Amino acid sequence: MKRAAIIMLLASVIRPWAFENLDFEQTPAPTEAWTDNVPGWRHIGANGGGGSYWNVNRANLSGWAEASLIYQNTPESPWTVWPTPPIDGLFSMAFSAFWPLLPQPTTNDYTSAWIGQTGFIEPGAARLTLITDYTGPQIVYYPENPGEFAVGTLTLYFEGTPVPFTLHDAGTGMIGQPLRELRADLGPFSGQTGELRIGIEGPHTFVIDEIHFVPEPGPASLLVAGLGAFGLLGTWRARRPRSRCAQRRKSAVIRRDWPPR
Repeated sequence: MKRAAIIMLLASVIRPWAFENLDFEQTPAPTEAWTDNVPGWRHIGANGGGGSYWNVNRANLSGWAEASLIYQNTPESPWTVWPTPPIDGLFSMAFSAFWPLLPQPTTNDYTSAWIGQTGFIEPGAARLTLITDYTGPQIVYYPENPGEFAVGTLTLYFEGTPVPFTLHDAGTGMIGQPLRELRADLGPFSGQTGELRIGIEGPHTFVIDEIHFVPEPGPASLLVAGLGAFGLLGTWRARRPRSRCAQRRKSAVIRRDWPPR
């Protein structure tokens, strides 16, 4: 047993920087419509001032890209643009933008916003999943400029590198809206510490929740599991009772050597 415990202890890795509040449920109840208290996350965007506020259940009057907190127990105001409750629990994070993407490069892009935090991508949990009502890119046409349109998308980055993702059916929400499970492979960043960003670019509106890093057994983890099982098997074999045949053979030997000469 000691051997197995030592193997498992050596195989365990201390996370240098763990992600937190991935389901947003560690957020204290807002005391007013504007709050910057979303533990673990910072608001990144021109309208967010680097994380100075979170628009809780209120309308995006400016049209600038915003990350907004949806709180189940906050009464809807006449100005709300979120007719949906949180996807799960008391809190979800929503994104909205109504302006088209500005020509690049620009230092004042009011059409993009993200939430972000820095953490460690564990080698054994390099697949990210989340639940969202985002079903894909949205194309917006502008009647005042015939033929002109903009595309709004959900975006995911790690240390500034775009991370591709796929969408899979995940049932329906509380008001019947279709939900998707977003799946992204963070394998290229396995074992690295960096900033994870999730956000919006271009005109769109969607909600996210329930972010997870999913364990995926790789060769190293399978080897550790095999070594642990081998250690447990050795301990069990050392402690298991002898069979009756073995006990009889031992007794026969004792009888042949008795009495002592």
